[in-house]
Amino acid sequence: MKTIKTNVLLIHDLSLNYALMKKYTILILSILISGFNFDVWAQSTETVFHYSVMDAMRHGVYMGDLAVGKLRKKGDFGLGTFNHLDGEMVALDGIYYRVIPIGQVVQAEDDRKVPFAAVAQFTPDMVFEIDGDLTLARMQEEIVKRLPSFNKPFGIQIHGLMAEIQLGGALKLAENDTTGLAKLMETRPVYHVSGISGTLVGFYNPTFMDNIDLTPFHLHFISDDRSVGGHVISGRSGTTKIKVSVDTKVGYELLFPESSPRFQKEWNTGRASQSAY
Repeated sequence: MKTIKTNVLLIHDLSLNYALMKKYTILILSILISGFNFDVWAQSTETVFHYSVMDAMRHGVYMGDLAVGKLRKKGDFGLGTFNHLDGEMVALDGIYYRVIPIGQVVQAEDDRKVPFAAVAQFTPDMVFEIDGDLTLARMQEEIVKRLPSFNKPFGIQIHGLMAEIQLGGALKLAENDTTGLAKLMETRPVYHVSGISGTLVGFYNPTFMDNIDLTPFHLHFISDDRSVGGHVISGRSGTTKIKVSVDTKVGYELLFPESSPRFQKEWNTGRASQSAY
């Protein structure tokens, strides 16, 4: 009987009791597929798919082997970046966009590869409105109040008029540049846009998952006219109400880079330095 190892890690319902979760985690960490067909690229509507982890980015891992065309099979919604930080990624309604370093938006080619991404099939199970004229921090507080759990991931779409929004971009690095993300964020391009309607796309992540992604929120923005986008740093909504759509997820699915030499090396001991990204 043929045995196949895979580097897929599934992290599901975090409400499991400790003993059961420990047993389940050991099982999934040592996944051995014997005698049946396991399709890594099967679509799931219940999980957030992660390619690599934020700690890898914090340690200068900016090259992956997963192309957009294959990533698309895992989600119609999400965010990430491209190899060597060659632009920010936003996925919305099944279309994958690349925000180039000057802040403009183009569609991402299917063969363009990514070092980090978080995507999902987005089907909202909760939709509500919040008052306008709120800072980004206050918007997030209002959203958290309505979430049914602090300890599960949620896909988040926020749509409306932004009175102002500050967006971060990414500058392409040399292939051998492994400068840590926190240092790079000191000189990243930043765009200030006023009076623009668009969608904030991203995820709420439990705080204990901060080595996998930003917590509690990681959000990117794309304007309705697809003229501008980027990583959301700060902002304030307009005076009209903001529409929030939430998709509850049961856990995470992780796939690690296969051919990235930097990913295979041991990183610095201890917790990774937190970045403002």
